Parts: sequence; structure tokens; C-alpha cells
Amino acid sequence: MDTLTHTVLGAAVGEVVLGKKLGKKAMLWGALFSNFPDIDVVSNFVMNPVNALLAHRGFCHSFLFALLLIPLFSYWFMRIFKRYNTNYMDWLKLIGITWISHLLIDSLTSYGTGWFEPFSHVRVSFNTIFVADPIYTLPLLISVIVLLILNSKSKRRKAWTYTAIILSSLYLVFTFINKIHVDTIFEESMKNQKITYTEMMTTPTPLNNILWNSIAKTDKGYWIGFYSLFDKSKDISFYFTDRNDSIVKDELNTERGKKLIRFSQDYYCITQKDSINYFHDLRFGQFDGWNKPNAPFTFSYRLGQNKEGEVFSKIRKFQGSISELFSSLLERIKGR
Repeated sequence: MDTLTHTVLGAAVGEVVLGKKLGKKAMLWGALFSNFPDIDVVSNFVMNPVNALLAHRGFCHSFLFALLLIPLFSYWFMRIFKRYNTNYMDWLKLIGITWISHLLIDSLTSYGTGWFEPFSHVRVSFNTIFVADPIYTLPLLISVIVLLILNSKSKRRKAWTYTAIILSSLYLVFTFINKIHVDTIFEESMKNQKITYTEMMTTPTPLNNILWNSIAKTDKGYWIGFYSLFDKSKDISFYFTDRNDSIVKDELNTERGKKLIRFSQDYYCITQKDSINYFHDLRFGQFDGWNKPNAPFTFSYRLGQNKEGEVFSKIRKFQGSISELFSSLLERIKGR
């Protein structure tokens, strides 16, 4: 999830666990430790782009890393904050709950979270929520703002905090139920159209849980479709995207090529333009893909060297208007 979501969730948990002993400082420490697993973003500055991909949400997002550091931080903070009459279990609960909550909600997105590193490179992705979803974040954000304003001894703090946590948690439950519902619709539509596939993934489109994207894998490529809960018809229009990986067998067989495939969880395709090959991770969709099958992919890498000599460099294709893209998304969410 995004940094804002981790911050307000951690602040709310900090208030619940240690608000009575630490006052508003509990929110600060809750927010800090809720974001701590994302310390791996430093990989972007010290690693090549492909290795940095796998480093983020890798070992620092594993349960082993959490089990090693949470007890140490808890002991350290117990010693530092003795004057607040806090004990080891107080800090173990605050740091443990906020830290583990980060790992759990990150796994709900499509990026993939390395819970089992370094023993297994499997990335956990439940694909129930987009990396930033305002409906989930808003109750927590409002409550944190109110808590910052309210006196630290106000009796209303508890009501605001628990209400926000309950509402946001109920929304997460809804996303799971909604995914099951949407998956059924995609499966039935492909069955009615006699589309065969080996496996399928579905994921919500940006900033919402209403418009969903389906990617059904075949031996040669993928059937891609979109469905909104407000669509009048459940007869989904699918379009086919060729995997096209035969043209870059040698490049994909390199160490970096294999890592890109591993990161994409085998949902990728290759395109070629001006004799340059590009690797696209399909899980992150296309800019305006809900309206244009040929829209540029969101997550793409240039295979081979760029002008600066960098190998397998990340590219950003979108150069249009963000407001127009957002308007297009809203219109498609409304249904067809």
C-alpha cells in the first residue's frame, strides 16, 4: 500500500496500544514502525533497476526479518522510554502489530510481498485492493487528523480510533467478497465465449474496487478484459495480447531477464519498436487500458542497453494528461 495508508493505520494502532501512556507520541511511533519495512526503498539508489524491483517488498517484508527485529526494537524502546512507565510487552504490541499490519496489507495488492524470504522467492499477492484506495484510507486519515486536534486525555479519542479501524477493516472484507464475485463473472463470460485458458488473475484498477481487470493466460498470450460493477451487461469484451517472447529468448534467459519474469509472476509480454524490445508486466495494466487495447503499458522495461549504457532500464511511456486519464477512468467505472 501507499505510504499515507501505512502512516495513518500505524498512527491509529499506536493510539490504541499506547495512547494512554505516551499520549500523541504513540501515534508517531506507530506511524514510524508501520512504515519501517519500506526501508528497502534505498535499493533504488544502490542497485540496478531489476535487482531493486525484487529487493523492494523482499527480505525486509519477510516474517523472518520481522521476527528478528521486532523483539530488539521493543527492548530498546522499553529502555529509552522508562519514564513513561512502559514495559516490554507494550512496545512488543505496538511495534509488532504495526509492522505485521504492513506486511499483511501489502500482500493484498498485485505487487507481491516476500513473506518467506530468503527461504522462498514466492511473492504473496491476493490482488484484492489497489496499492492506493481512498475508501480504505479515508476513515483512518480523518480519525488521525481528529486525534491530532483532540486533547490527549479526551474520552472521544477511543471512539474515533475504533470507528476508523472497524470501517477500514470492513472495507477490506468487502474487497475479498467482491473479488470472489467478480472472478465468477469473468469466468462465466469466458466460458460463454468459449475462451480457454490455463490460469487467470484479476485485480482492481487504480483507486477503486469497482472496475476490475482480468488477465487469462494461454500458451501463446493473454485474454484481457474489464468489468465494472455498474456494467449493464455481464458479457465482457476480451482482447488478445500475444506474449511474443520468442523474439527475445536470449535476453530473457539472462540473469536479469529471469528476474523480470520472476517478478512479473509469469504475466508478461514483449513488444518491439524501432528494433528495440520492451518487457511489460501485465499485472499493472495499461494507461487507459479500459478504453484502448493498444494503450501503453504501465510497467515496462527496455531490454538491452539504453543510451546511458544501462542494461534493462525502466521506462515511463505515459505523457498525456493525468486529468483526462482520471476522467476516462471515472467514466468507465460508471459502467457501459
